[in-house]
Amino acid sequence: MSLGGSTSLTDHDSSTYNGVWAASGTEGWIRFPLPSGFSSYSVSYENTFSSGEVIVRVASSEAGLAGDSEIVSRSTTTGSASDAYTAGSWIEIRETSGIIGLGLTITVSN
Repeated sequence: MSLGGSTSLTDHDSSTYNGVWAASGTEGWIRFPLPSGFSSYSVSYENTFSSGEVIVRVASSEAGLAGDSEIVSRSTTTGSASDAYTAGSWIEIRETSGIIGLGLTITVSN
């Protein structure tokens, strides 16, 4: 199954920081539509860097991901979020001077 979506993540490390991020000074993100046929999501993540944070947004459309009101979780260390969603919703995981750890888990269910 291909969901579509986009990313600005450009760097990775699997030994020291175990994660992904964008080039220096740029926020990195991955965003994609949550799949139809399901009604809830769960996400858990970790910022594996010593500064910055990881932010999770969920919105009813890709354009809606721009607002702070769509933030469902943010943390400088570890975090999680879960909730119901409707068809057409999008999710974004963003790092702001942090690193999105390789343990990122996103689950959808009914």
